[in-house]
Amino acid sequence: MEPSKSDIALLYFSRQAEAEQRAKPWMKGHKNPNSVASSLIRQSSRLLANANLPVFHFHEGNQVGGNFGERIAHAFHTIFAQGYRGVIAVGNDTPGLTQGHLTEAHEALSLGHSILGPSRNKGAYLIGMTSDQFDVETFSQLPWQSNKLFDTLQDFCRQNQVCSLLPCLQDLNSFSDLKQLILHKEVPVGYARLLLFLASAQETTHPIERKTNSNTINLSQHRRGPPALLAA
Repeated sequence: MEPSKSDIALLYFSRQAEAEQRAKPWMKGHKNPNSVASSLIRQSSRLLANANLPVFHFHEGNQVGGNFGERIAHAFHTIFAQGYRGVIAVGNDTPGLTQGHLTEAHEALSLGHSILGPSRNKGAYLIGMTSDQFDVETFSQLPWQSNKLFDTLQDFCRQNQVCSLLPCLQDLNSFSDLKQLILHKEVPVGYARLLLFLASAQETTHPIERKTNSNTINLSQHRRGPPALLAA
């Protein structure tokens, strides 16, 4: 049986702004409402709220697991356990993500297919998976936060079903990633300039740190709590 629209949910796997800035010091100002992190979170939250699907936010206060793989696998498992038959997972650091990408992901899941959005550093900015494809143990043990993630994730998704692909996009884990985003013209010029302006003051005061996939969330504590439902 193929998932219907009511069977599909969005998983927003993202730190909240202050935690994101602590983890990525090139982003300006831990408490600055006009920081890069705050801007990205506002943009992605608006995008998801307009998708007309239930949105579950898993952040540093309610994720469960001892490492990244366990945390994202638990988030998928939690949503599937509530009866959803398709989950589309995204983070907050791919400003080139559009409503069109979410619509395409929804259409793929409605056909019973999985779908991936590859990032330029061989991670994934979007993971769409059906409950029939998902296995919590195997999923948690994929090579998260490495340059082997996308290829391994694609092999995993193709084991039992069709796996569709979205266009490759740039994620933002360093100041140099922001420059690449502007170079590839993946966002409107005005928004790109805003991000560059907000981040430019930090280039000389913080070392550039490059992560290895678009949904990077490094948490120092193992915390529990219910997922937040942002939009129904």
